[in-house]
Amino acid sequence: MYFYIRQIKFPKKFPSIKTYFNSKIIQINNQQKQKSRENNLRVQRDIDVLLDKIQKEGFESLTDKEKDQLYAKSKFLGKNIDKN
Repeated sequence: MYFYIRQIKFPKKFPSIKTYFNSKIIQINNQQKQKSRENNLRVQRDIDVLLDKIQKEGFESLTDKEKDQLYAKSKFLGKNIDKN
């Protein structure tokens, strides 16, 4: 979600409006970052469960579905490492 409010020049008699919108933009950005962190932690927990199973029972014990999940989630998490 992008806001272009920062490009608007507010008259000097409305500084509180500019402050209000800037604080809302910061709040929304922080919420998005928090959701991203929570999602990454959830994916990491799912990967950890699969890796624990591999450690205990071996890679061949994974079903095809679990192997696909491990690959997809590892790829997803690898893409998001640089962003955070």
